[in-house]
Amino acid sequence: MALSWLNGQGWLDVSRSERYFCLRLFNAIERDVRHFVRYLNAVYGLSLSVDADWEVAYEVSFYRDLSVHTGAEPAGKVTREFDMALLSELKASTRTA
Repeated sequence: MALSWLNGQGWLDVSRSERYFCLRLFNAIERDVRHFVRYLNAVYGLSLSVDADWEVAYEVSFYRDLSVHTGAEPAGKVTREFDMALLSELKASTRTA
């Protein structure tokens, strides 16, 4: 979309918000997660299974959410937050140089 008050550009062209970028990327990956897994394999030399049951997650507070889910207290003040995460049952193996 071109907006006159943005000199013919759309908000996607102007925004510098990391959250906005991650949300757009999340939506693109969610539409075809297998395509994204193939991309990761090709670019980073990974061997992730394209056929795995992948879930893409957005704004992940891993230990907080996991502790709420399990009812367990997180160990200490450990935090692990991700703008995005790709989750699966399978482990990845990487190519070593």
